[in-house]
Amino acid sequence: MIFTCSNRTAQNSANQASTFTANPRRFRTIRVRSNASAAITCVISTRYGYTDPVVGADAATFTVLHADLVGSVAIDAQHVYYRNHIVTGADPDTFEFLPACVADDRAYYVDCDCTFYAKDQHRAYWVCTTADEIKPIKSKSLDCFTFFIDPARRNYGFARDAQYEYNAGKRKALPKT
Repeated sequence: MIFTCSNRTAQNSANQASTFTANPRRFRTIRVRSNASAAITCVISTRYGYTDPVVGADAATFTVLHADLVGSVAIDAQHVYYRNHIVTGADPDTFEFLPACVADDRAYYVDCDCTFYAKDQHRAYWVCTTADEIKPIKSKSLDCFTFFIDPARRNYGFARDAQYEYNAGKRKALPKT
C-alpha cells in the first residue's frame, strides 16, 4: 500500500514500513497492492511512526479520531481500532474521548500528548499512545466518568467515576464521605 501527503510518499509493505512526519488527515490511498475487493485503510500516528494497514476496515466509514493529537485510534461502522487492531468489545457508535483530554483549549497535564481517557456505552478506556493497547476500565457509573487535572499532584491527569479514581487506568477507591 502506498500513501501520500503533499509531496511526501511512503511505502508500507509486509516487511517494510517507512517513518516520516506528515499530517494524517491529509493522507489518501493511492494504490492498494492486494485483493482489490478487500477494504484496506491505515491508522497513522505521525509521532510514533505506526503505519500498519488495517485489513478489513470499512474504508467508507473509517475515521481516525483526533488525528493530530491521538492519531492511533480509529472507528468504522463495525469496530474501534487501536493502531491496526480491533478493540474487542468497544462500541464504535458511542466511543468518544473525554472532552477535557482532547479539546483544543484543554488545560496542560503531564503526558497530555500521549495519555487520554475515552468511553463508550459499555466501559471506559485508558489510551496511552506509547503502549501496545488500550486498557479497558470497568466502571459501574459511566454516566459520571470524567477527567480532571490535579495541581496538588504535579498536574497529572486522572479520571473519576462515582466509586473510583483512575491513574493510568489503575483504579483506587474514593474515600468514603
